[in-house]
Amino acid sequence: MLTIVIAVATQTAWVWFIGLAGAFLLSSAAGKSSAASAKATEKILREMTTPVLSGRWQVWPCRMEAVAGQARRRVLLLDPAGADAVAFLSAVPDDAWLGMTDGRGLAWFVGDMRFGGLMALPGGTPIWWTGTPVINQTPPQSSGGVQRVIEEELARQALKFAFDKWLQ
Repeated sequence: MLTIVIAVATQTAWVWFIGLAGAFLLSSAAGKSSAASAKATEKILREMTTPVLSGRWQVWPCRMEAVAGQARRRVLLLDPAGADAVAFLSAVPDDAWLGMTDGRGLAWFVGDMRFGGLMALPGGTPIWWTGTPVINQTPPQSSGGVQRVIEEELARQALKFAFDKWLQ
């Protein structure tokens, strides 16, 4: 930039030539650097997402809870007995949060329970990243009669859905 200012001030042809050549070399080097950086970032992203996207979706009974003071939600995948199998703290889209009556329903999961993965409501939308699992800080609650019936029905629906898809 300084070279261009000097060239304009002196209006000497050779200064113009050197300034423009320098500017071209700098912009060319910056373009190659950003292209290499973008390619490296794309490679890392592909390495992270390929196992998740090539995995099989699983159907899980699910419970979502609001977390005080946070925009993220606690997402609990339930085992067949209704206990928490794994808990995630993730930015659940509003459509998913509002799409589950009383925060309970079925959810699709693909990925590794130890490291996180993608979740979606049945049908495939919306999709969101779960983040890594968290240790559930709340003590296990005893399942009341109605809650227990709901969780058992969700487990039955998940099992039926999985077998229906497997048999097709």
